[in-house]
Amino acid sequence: MFIAGIIFVIVVAYIFDSVTKLSNRVEIPSESITMGTMDVPMIFNGIIIRNESVYTAPTAGVVTFSRNDLDRVSRGAEICRIEDGQASEEAAARIEDIERAILRIQERRSDISAFRRDLDNIYLQVKNIVDNRALPSLQTDFSVIYEVKDAITSNMNLRNQIIMNEERGSLSTLVNERQHYENELNMNSEIIYAEESGVLSYVVDGMEGSLTFERLSSLTPEETRMSVDYSQMVRIREVEEDEPVFKVITSNEWYIAAYIPMEYVFDWMEDEPRTIYIQEGGDYSPVDMRIETIIEGDDEYYVLFRSTKNMVDYIHMRDVRFKITDSRHSGYKIPTAAIVDLTLLKVPKEYMIDDDGNFLMKRFENGDDRISVRSLYSDSDFYYVFQEIGKLELNDEIRRPEEPHTVIKLSDVQNVKGVYVVNRGFAEFKRITLDPRIPALGEYVVLDPARNPELRLHDRISTDSRTISPQQIIVD
Repeated sequence: MFIAGIIFVIVVAYIFDSVTKLSNRVEIPSESITMGTMDVPMIFNGIIIRNESVYTAPTAGVVTFSRNDLDRVSRGAEICRIEDGQASEEAAARIEDIERAILRIQERRSDISAFRRDLDNIYLQVKNIVDNRALPSLQTDFSVIYEVKDAITSNMNLRNQIIMNEERGSLSTLVNERQHYENELNMNSEIIYAEESGVLSYVVDGMEGSLTFERLSSLTPEETRMSVDYSQMVRIREVEEDEPVFKVITSNEWYIAAYIPMEYVFDWMEDEPRTIYIQEGGDYSPVDMRIETIIEGDDEYYVLFRSTKNMVDYIHMRDVRFKITDSRHSGYKIPTAAIVDLTLLKVPKEYMIDDDGNFLMKRFENGDDRISVRSLYSDSDFYYVFQEIGKLELNDEIRRPEEPHTVIKLSDVQNVKGVYVVNRGFAEFKRITLDPRIPALGEYVVLDPARNPELRLHDRISTDSRTISPQQIIVD
């Protein structure tokens, strides 16, 4: 009978406990963690710096270029003429007519030329240039095109010079007439020659004098965010004296300077390679560069990218918009409503009774007593403990287990973000690490799985955690 009574008491106690737990269960909405992808285009502004020489007009007049935009020119090459008025235009037009006439006569002649052997040698040299230099290197070094083009142009100019200056039969009158108009053209024009070798550009934006290699480490944020009105940059047709006409870029080395928020570049190092994505029209093209300089600021870092490739692709650009990574990010897709902020108490390890951070000695008005606590995590110096109203809160006093007079007040806290995982019928708080480079878009945010090891794919998390407390029993 006594044993039956004990069993009856146990059963009643179990039923009472189950009813109590059931009455305290809270029904909350939840959903499973899934993988998701988010497009977060973080775009920055930068400015291009090149080694550029601007050439100005020695006199007013009409500009006639002898070389094409983006041509690679050698030192001493004729780039353009500044022609004075209608007389120069008429002389230039007459020279073109005469040269076409000479070519037509040469094409109809059966003996071709007294310089047939010289011309055959030139054509053979052009063929050898293409066969031996251009074709083997084209797939590995695109810059070889410029060298080949210069070599071919030089040979073809020599060929034209031979044809145009041959004075035989009916050609004599045309050659003399052509020379007459050339003399007239020279008298009415000023020639501008390249003082340095490099790449010719018709585009002059006015920033060449201030954005120089000497200032690579001293550009201001405002300078790196300047914008250029490209609609005003057209080929110069007519100039006044001392007005810019063209420029020559004398080096393949070029830079992009930018100020970038600290959270995006805090772990970057000088001289490491980086691929950035430069906007061209509506698309972003990848460009391989190297970090030349990185200087830490208060909220932003000054970053100087350097490259010796692709300079010609961006020769007509000054201000750029670019991304430093592909804007698509994949990871755990988390509702923003599920993220909560908790304030944890920092408890020095020497004040814990056990090594797991579960017990400590709290000071009450009538003495000290051992209490149980729950630690979320720890580091080398502290346990980070949940606050519990009426049990352990900010400004409570605790003491060392074996030293009754060594007492501290809990005044240091640590703020953490996390979600409540509700897989097993109760709320379990899990820390999360948000990537500052991936802001929330709409109702969701993507978390990097490598930086959030406490979460697992398909974990169920609360989507409304405003009334939940850690270890609270819930109904999913």
